[in-house]
Amino acid sequence: MPAAAARGAAGADRAGLGAGRGAAVGLAHDEPPAPAARRGLLVALWLVAGAVVVAGVAAQVWRPVAPDVGTPPDPQDVFDAAHLARVHAYQTPKRAVGLAALVLQVAGLHLVLDGYNLTKDEAGVPGVRLDEQRRWLVAHAAAVAARYGCRVTVVFDGSEVRARDLPRLRGVSIAFTAGEETADDRIVALVGADRVTPTLVVTSDREVAAAVRALGANVTPARAFLTATRA
Repeated sequence: MPAAAARGAAGADRAGLGAGRGAAVGLAHDEPPAPAARRGLLVALWLVAGAVVVAGVAAQVWRPVAPDVGTPPDPQDVFDAAHLARVHAYQTPKRAVGLAALVLQVAGLHLVLDGYNLTKDEAGVPGVRLDEQRRWLVAHAAAVAARYGCRVTVVFDGSEVRARDLPRLRGVSIAFTAGEETADDRIVALVGADRVTPTLVVTSDREVAAAVRALGANVTPARAFLTATRA
C-alpha cells in the first residue's frame, strides 16, 4: 500500500474514535448519576415537611383568642338581684331556668311562691279544682324545701280558705290573704319585712316582680321555676 493511503486510513480511524468518545461523554451529561437525583428528592421532601411543621406551630401560636364573656357570679358570695339581672346569660327565657336552679342553691334562701300564678301556669295543673291545685303546689314546695334546704312560703288568694285544711309539711308555710288584701300585696309585704334574708320570689306577674326587685329580692317566672325543680 502506498504511504499516502496508509496515512489517510489511520487519520480516518482516529476521527472515528474521537467521535465515539464525544458521543459517550454527551450521554454521560444527559443522564445524571442516580445518587445525585436521590439527594435532590430528599432535600425537596425535607423542605416540604419543614414548611408543614412551621405552619402548624404558627397556627397554634397566633390563633385568635376567644373573647372573655365572663362567668355568672356565685350567689353565695354576691346575692344582688340587680347584678344578676345584668348577667347577659340570664336575660333570655331559655336561661331563666338556669338562673332559678342557681339561686335555689343559696344557703338560707327564703322561697316565696305566688300560689295560683304557679298552679294556673301551663307547666302547673290548671285543669284541676282549686283545692287540688293548692295541694299539688304545697306538696311540690315541700319537695323543693327538702331538696335545696330552703324555707318556702306559699301565698294564696282567698280569705275563705283556711291554711289548716292543707297538709302541714316540713319547710313549708302557707299564707292566705285577708279581707281586701291580695296575694300580690302579701308577697310584697313579706319581702319588705325581711330585706336581709336572701329571697327568691316565683311569679310571672310583672308588677309583683318589679315591686319585689326594688326591695332587693330576686325573681324567676313560674314556668322557669317549675322546669328547674322538676329536672
